This record gives sequence, structure tokens and C-alpha cells, in this order.
Amino acid sequence: MNPHSGKAFGVDLAQESAAGEEDPGASLDGLAMGGTPADPLSPTPTRSFSMTHPAEHLMDWLRDAHAMEEQAETMLQTASDRLQNYPELKAKMQAHLQETREQARMLRECIQRRGGDTSGMKDMAGKMSAMVQGLTAKMADDEVMKVAMSCYAFEHFEVASYRILVAAAEMAQDTQTRQVCEDILRQEEATAAWMGERLGVLTQEFLVLSQGAGAEAKR
Repeated sequence: MNPHSGKAFGVDLAQESAAGEEDPGASLDGLAMGGTPADPLSPTPTRSFSMTHPAEHLMDWLRDAHAMEEQAETMLQTASDRLQNYPELKAKMQAHLQETREQARMLRECIQRRGGDTSGMKDMAGKMSAMVQGLTAKMADDEVMKVAMSCYAFEHFEVASYRILVAAAEMAQDTQTRQVCEDILRQEEATAAWMGERLGVLTQEFLVLSQGAGAEAKR
């Protein structure tokens, strides 16, 4: 820039100065509207957010967990009823089905003790989801493998859910609910570990059976 030209980056400094003189009350940095100096100690305006107590989140997550167990019950019942040629997997699913029913009962007690009730809409949505999943698996030629993968993934989802619930119950200072969720968590971790260990063997069993009659391998 030519220091004597009066222009910087194409802006006439004289014109810019004149424009500033036309509106002496214009708001500038450090000035409020009308030229009044802003108070540097005044709090900066912020957006307001509603505060949610940990106990409210805990109740919501307990309801979600109950709906999750309702979904698991339907899924396990459907799968175990259809399995014919995989006795070990069938027995495990039947055993975990009983655990799942007991887990749902314990969760209901936690919810009721905290003054709430279960969510009928969430429970129904969970059951419907399990029914749709079961129908999808039935149409597959490798039904048993689809069921095994779904159960394995679902068990890990449950593990994550109960770890969250344990932490939330601790924050809410609800020792009874925390103990219940810790007990259920151990069951889910054990089932997830069993499924993980058996996936390879189950795959080989399926492949051997599929070399013969496909219908036998399917389930």
C-alpha cells in the first residue's frame, strides 16, 4: 500500500472515517447500544438448558432395560423352540431364557421401588422387534448361524446397558438397584463369553450338517 494514497485494500480511509462520524452511537467492541460502555463484569448471556437429575436418567434406563429383557425373552423363546439339531445351543438358550425372565422381574421391582412403572410402549416395541428378527432368521438357509450372531451381538448390547446402569445407580445413590444391575451384568457377561467361545464350533457343526440335508443344518 502507498502510505500517502489514503487507501488500504481498496478502501478510502477518508470515506471510512466519514462514515463512522455519521453514526456516533454505533455499537463497537466494548460498547453497548447507544454508545454506553458495556460492563466487563456482567455475565455473558448463555443458552438455558433444563437440568435433569441422575435419578431421572436412571429411571428411563431401567425402563429401557426392562423392554430389552422383554425383547430378549421373545427372541430366546422363538429360537429355542425352533432349534432341533444343536442340542447344546438349545439348552443354553433355554437356561438363559429363565435367567432373562428373572432379570425382567428384578428390574420391575427396581422401577416400582423407585416409584415408577414399566413402559408398555417400550415393552411392546421390544417384543415386536424380536418377532420381526425371528421371522427374518426363519427365511435364511443358515438360520442357526443368523440366530447365533444375533444373540452374541445382543448379549454385548446388554452388557453395555448394565454397565451404564451400574454407574448411574451409583450416582443416584441407589445401592439396591446397583446390586441388582451388577448381578444381571455378571449373567450377561457369562452368556456373552459362552456364545463367543462356541461360535467357531457351532460354525463347523453347521458346515458338516450342510453337506448333507440342508434342512437339518438350517436349525
